[in-house]
Amino acid sequence: MDGLKNSIESKDRYFSLLAHDLRSPFHIFLNLSELLSDGIDLLSKSEIIKLSKQLNIALHKQYELLTDLLDWSGIESNQLAFNPETLLLYEEVMKVFESVSALAQEKILHFHAISKEILRCLPIPEFYGL
Repeated sequence: MDGLKNSIESKDRYFSLLAHDLRSPFHIFLNLSELLSDGIDLLSKSEIIKLSKQLNIALHKQYELLTDLLDWSGIESNQLAFNPETLLLYEEVMKVFESVSALAQEKILHFHAISKEILRCLPIPEFYGL
């Protein structure tokens, strides 16, 4: 019975985090699309291109997050096999930094990698979109 209770609590925590992660990027989508729609006549072509690219990147990251959810579901239901591969953690962390840079700029946050030391781990590649 404790195993079932722990599983339900774990699922509940995961969905709470997931809901937050799914909701947060929509502020970017709404702000960028509002800037584009309301200011289209006032923006230069280069500004429109920049905003469009930021929106595109944010949407791709949101799509990846939804794909991760489906992958997690597959792992939980034993439909995805565990095939660990060595991962260079620094490179993956830098990809995450790049993916959240638009949101970070909006909130005036800056990310800095402290170490380029080669760290390796064995993740589930399908779960992290690798």
